[in-house]
Amino acid sequence: GRDRTGRLTLPHTTYVKIAEGCDHICAFCAIPGFKGGFKSRGAEDIVDEVRTLVGSGVKELNLISQDTSFYGVDLSGRRQLANLLRRIAEDVPGDYWLRLLYLYPTEVDDELIAEIASNPRVLPYVDMPLQHADADVLRGMKRGGNPERLRRLLDKIRERVPGVAIRTTFIVGFPAETDAAFETLEGFVREQRFDNVGVFTYSPEEGTSAHPLGDPVPEEVKQARRDRLMLVQQEISHEMNAQRVGSSVRVLVDRLVDGGAVARGPMHAPDIDGIVHIPAGARTPLPGRFEDVEIIEAKPYDLVARLAEEDGFSR
Repeated sequence: GRDRTGRLTLPHTTYVKIAEGCDHICAFCAIPGFKGGFKSRGAEDIVDEVRTLVGSGVKELNLISQDTSFYGVDLSGRRQLANLLRRIAEDVPGDYWLRLLYLYPTEVDDELIAEIASNPRVLPYVDMPLQHADADVLRGMKRGGNPERLRRLLDKIRERVPGVAIRTTFIVGFPAETDAAFETLEGFVREQRFDNVGVFTYSPEEGTSAHPLGDPVPEEVKQARRDRLMLVQQEISHEMNAQRVGSSVRVLVDRLVDGGAVARGPMHAPDIDGIVHIPAGARTPLPGRFEDVEIIEAKPYDLVARLAEEDGFSR
């Protein structure tokens, strides 16, 4: 069915919107213009919704907003996401995953990183759209931070959250993006080795501060840059998946296919990342259930696994 954000979801996974609107002034984004400033939902309201969802069999709750890491600033003057995650874990019993989507790099602080690392309900998964890695382009986009700050933040997250998977998105073809700026971005992607990357081509939006800059980067150049970046990332994803072969992973089974199943691990957000194929075997896993699996094969974006108790494998 559809969840409260209007998305179509499997019965065991859903999206929980924790805020509306946005206080950031990114030059390419029209959302603050029509959705207004950032407005957090009350924590009690969110905890009640999560309790109801978990009680109805939901196993994965994806917490979303335009900037999930900014949660609570409008309510109390300080970031409250770490507190919200603690409250959910303490007040809602059951076996479920919490996944954080759309963190804003300048809002990810030490307290939140520590909560992701220590809270057993929260997946070691960071979805943090960086949008670019060239200083001039970031300035033109009116994004907070700079390439060095981004590097330090990524190093800190990897150092403090064991086994973390980092997903990000980039925009290519922004008016300030020269060939050299794109090469800087490509080098950054090669250097950082993200688990998952999405790449979008810039299109001017009415009402944004970038709109008067026009659209000087030709469409074919944007597409070529997007394709180039996705090819680089495909190689990286394949190499990182290969490193997972032989490891034990807890997965959430989504659906049955050809006698086997399609599942996702902590590193796979629904609909946007890879999947884990479980071929037909002695036992058929049930959708909506957690399973321990061993990764036996790596593909560019997806993994192949067998159920933990098969072939004598045990954790």
